Amino acid sequence: MANYFVKSFLQKTLNKLLKEFFKDRSILSDFEWSKQAEGGCKEPLPETEVDGLVEAIGQLDSNDRLRVEQEFRDIRRLANEESNFCLIEQGKKPRYGVDLAEEFGQNGIVGFHDRAMWVYLYHNELFKYTYKYQQVIHTKGARDFEVGIGQICQVDEKAMGAFRKSIIKHYTGRGRGKKCVLDHCYSQERVKQHCYYIFHEDCVKSVLDFNEDATDVVRNPRPSLFENIYFYEPESGMLRIHATGEKNAEKLADLFCIHILGLEGRPTMDTRVYDLSKIKDPDFDFECAPSIEKVHIKEIVCDMGNAEEIRFKVKGREQKGLLLLERMRHVVKSYGLDLRGVTITKLRFQCVFRKEEGHRKTSRTKEIGLPNHTELSEDYYDNIIRYHIEQKWGFRRRLLGEKAKTDEAA
Repeated sequence: MANYFVKSFLQKTLNKLLKEFFKDRSILSDFEWSKQAEGGCKEPLPETEVDGLVEAIGQLDSNDRLRVEQEFRDIRRLANEESNFCLIEQGKKPRYGVDLAEEFGQNGIVGFHDRAMWVYLYHNELFKYTYKYQQVIHTKGARDFEVGIGQICQVDEKAMGAFRKSIIKHYTGRGRGKKCVLDHCYSQERVKQHCYYIFHEDCVKSVLDFNEDATDVVRNPRPSLFENIYFYEPESGMLRIHATGEKNAEKLADLFCIHILGLEGRPTMDTRVYDLSKIKDPDFDFECAPSIEKVHIKEIVCDMGNAEEIRFKVKGREQKGLLLLERMRHVVKSYGLDLRGVTITKLRFQCVFRKEEGHRKTSRTKEIGLPNHTELSEDYYDNIIRYHIEQKWGFRRRLLGEKAKTDEAA
């Protein structure tokens, strides 16, 4: 994220919104938002003419100035495309019921800074919720679990209460206490999914502050939000958890399956989310939608059994990805092994995207590792790659039904 500069922030935010911001706080009430024009008339202050406002903010009482700049920093954190989209999505929840896209259109709110400021002024609870949500998404690890397609999520008071109690019990002794809030919503926008949000509001941390006279530093307790987020997609059978720590995420997945899905626990403790066996097929090809121009294989890792691993890798900028597949098949054969009995545990590949108007040509290098590791994030290009992994290339494995397991065992 670029450094924060108050002048840049003010230039990117509409004056009418800045004026409302200061009016709500009873600050800079005497600031002149217009200037003298030719003929003695007054005209609105130009949007980019902010030197006077910067100077006025700098002359504020230190407490007011620090408060204003902290609020500006918070607004700026959501002044980007991804966060704006998140604000719109969160606003559709029943707890808010806000159509931000319509409000933005009706009021001429176009820029990212303007949209973030608008929500901060007129939908502050939504802003604060999204701010915390974004922090968790970006600061906590995410882990995928395959729990089965078409599972029915329980949302009744009894199930939600039991789930909440199990979460509290899990975190007993970790400073979370009993003030746990559990929220649920069902989204049908980009992907149909159940979303469960967990807040521990009484997690207290110790922070350093100045005393009242600013002559010394003292340590004060301060509540710190602790949050877990669950996303369950019935159509894919995938459960994604945002939480800190691998073991912690596994335990939280067990509790979710027990109380929300009505299962005995996770269907299997070693489910492979990804299966790379398809690339062993000589006829396999990386089928690509128009957005991807080509795919280069950069690295393949094979488990040969007997604690032996072979790594095939392209050096430097050489694009010989297809040759890696041939080399892999040749080496496996030289070991006297059947390729079908060899497990591919890692695939590193580069997707080259077609050039779009107004944008540079883009490429992304990503990695898939068994059982459930990927380097994919939630941005535009990674979501295209995720679609290909799941829908085009078939690398995501589905849990077998009971009948299929029986047939396979036979």
